[in-house]
Amino acid sequence: MQLRYLEYFVQAVECKSLNRAARKLDVSPQALCAGVAALEKKLGYALLERSPMGVRPTKNGEIVFQDARDMRDVFHKWFQLSHRQPEKDTVMVKLGASTTLMRWLVPQVVLHVKRLYPHIYFNLYESFVEQVFHTVVDQRMLGLITCVNERVESTYRVRLAQNDMTFMEGPEDGCAVIINKSHPFANLHTLTLRDLSALRLAFNPQRDQYFVYRDICKHFSPSGIIHIPEQENLLRLISMDVSTAAVLPRRVLLAPGGWAQKVCAMDVADFPMPGRIWFIYPEDMRSSEKLVQESIAELLDLLKKEEAAS
Repeated sequence: MQLRYLEYFVQAVECKSLNRAARKLDVSPQALCAGVAALEKKLGYALLERSPMGVRPTKNGEIVFQDARDMRDVFHKWFQLSHRQPEKDTVMVKLGASTTLMRWLVPQVVLHVKRLYPHIYFNLYESFVEQVFHTVVDQRMLGLITCVNERVESTYRVRLAQNDMTFMEGPEDGCAVIINKSHPFANLHTLTLRDLSALRLAFNPQRDQYFVYRDICKHFSPSGIIHIPEQENLLRLISMDVSTAAVLPRRVLLAPGGWAQKVCAMDVADFPMPGRIWFIYPEDMRSSEKLVQESIAELLDLLKKEEAAS
């Protein structure tokens, strides 16, 4: 009899759900069910009663649960007698992020987590904001998105609540007009909508389809709009063409490539574009996801303090 099967059974009873127990133990639901089934086969009787409401122990299962829980506590106490922690199996955590955050924030997250928890690896997913949000919710994974404003915030809140997910707010990351530093407008304190008519807009057509600030696009020069599929290529174009501009999250300037030396972010006085970074996560997380969640929350709190101090 494998001891981990007893742990599978104990967690299933405590969580009252096979899926929740699997997430807490960092195993697949199939592996957990197979482990419990193997334990039942070895003992010769059923341990769990399954229903649409979840699982609960049978009469015999209640006896096994009490003993198995006590055994687990004993093993944990034995491990605590040693300075060496028990070896941990490698686990994979899914993390989705919008393009801008994938470039500058996610690397910080990965390094921070790996220093503390070398056994955790990441399966990263990157796309534009709207697609990342829906993928994170549908797959119940951790996610970082930028530029959530009042226009979409209420919709996002409802969708998260419906799926037993929640979020925390990070530092500000509103959108801005990104222009070449050589353009005369770069010397202005802020732009106006009238100023935008002198600039040619470049944007990702797929991203613009969902872009929360798409109403500003009509104020740019009506001729010569350029479709650029990749954010890096868009910034590269602006750095070479003084007449081209884009509307992007302000923190795009933190992304690798030295863009802060070549382009700048300008506010539009008569078209404010506020926004914040959102960190999205399930209310019921696996233990590895909880460790990553705590690490990301710590980084976001640090960024908010730095923002307040500046």
